[in-house]
Amino acid sequence: MKKLTLLYLLIAVTCFGIRGYAQTAASYGFSAFSSTYASISGTGTSSTALACDDCGMCGIPIGFTFYYCGVPYTTVAATSNGVLSFAGYCPGAGAQWTNTDPDLAAMSGGVGILMPYWDDLWGNAAGGAALPVYYSTTGAVGSRIFTFEWKNWAAYNDRTNNTVRASFQVKLYETSNIIDFCYGPSTYGTVSVETATIGIANSGADYQTLPNVGSAPVPSSVIFSTNLNPSPANGQVYRWSNCNTGTITGTAHVCVGSTTNLSDAVTGGTWASGTPAVATVSGTGVVTGVTAGTSAISYTTSVGCYTVQVVTVNPLPGTINGTRSVCVGLTTTLTDASSGTWSSSSTGIATVGSTTGVVSGSASGTSNITFTTP
Repeated sequence: MKKLTLLYLLIAVTCFGIRGYAQTAASYGFSAFSSTYASISGTGTSSTALACDDCGMCGIPIGFTFYYCGVPYTTVAATSNGVLSFAGYCPGAGAQWTNTDPDLAAMSGGVGILMPYWDDLWGNAAGGAALPVYYSTTGAVGSRIFTFEWKNWAAYNDRTNNTVRASFQVKLYETSNIIDFCYGPSTYGTVSVETATIGIANSGADYQTLPNVGSAPVPSSVIFSTNLNPSPANGQVYRWSNCNTGTITGTAHVCVGSTTNLSDAVTGGTWASGTPAVATVSGTGVVTGVTAGTSAISYTTSVGCYTVQVVTVNPLPGTINGTRSVCVGLTTTLTDASSGTWSSSSTGIATVGSTTGVVSGSASGTSNITFTTP
């Protein structure tokens, strides 16, 4: 007698991707890495609205909805002193230039503040020529990137000589809501005039700032750093992520024609399959195997954070071949075209070699011989 049994193998899978949502600036994740700095001066929209001392530029379109600390934004404001604001901090004049904790609170309560290089900076070149800033939105819907750049930006305390310059950018990523601070060529530090702050904030008490401009600084939400000099190295990137790394739970393998249930602790999101021809997924996370292969199953929360788990769809084992009866004391051999192992439900009646499929009769009766694929 034969019985075809399909077993599901539960394995631990390391997920790539991110999920969860940080509601405070202090709970954002941070990482640092190097990447070639690329100016958008030749492609982005140019403006001289910040070619001034302590001034702001309002209503800059992001081009998509960006979530920061749980709040959706579609525009940003910028100041000549190296600050971006989501929450409307945009003074026509008198932009906060002293970068201390109390001064952070003075900028709209510190709500929605990004500080790629907050210091007393200067939007005019030698002789009073206006320095432009640039911004652009690039990429396909769902993966667009907004970039704002202060290019060759001067330091106010060096305004007489105008020899201290630096280029730096803020990048905002659609869907993942990642924030990158990118740093380019700089002569900041050649004259000791900078005392900058680098970090993010959402109130005067909710912030993360960097203690230094090294390749792997550790941000603090307790100590507000105010004396960074010079600017980070050319090609340095500081990344802030509003989503925590997590995993989709559930069996990551399924056979063709069968289902497995996936779930996520964050409710209200949507499921999608990267390869529906291999596996489909329902709105409740039920994955159905279609054909043998792998498919990336993603779960996206209502605020755009997502995580991905690869599900493997295994082919069905073939038909068990061989004689279904055997005399006591004799043997018969069963075979299957797939790779797997053999087992007997009643070893007192019949035993089977786990890898050979050789069945030995021990006593009269019936035993289920099972072949299991990995």
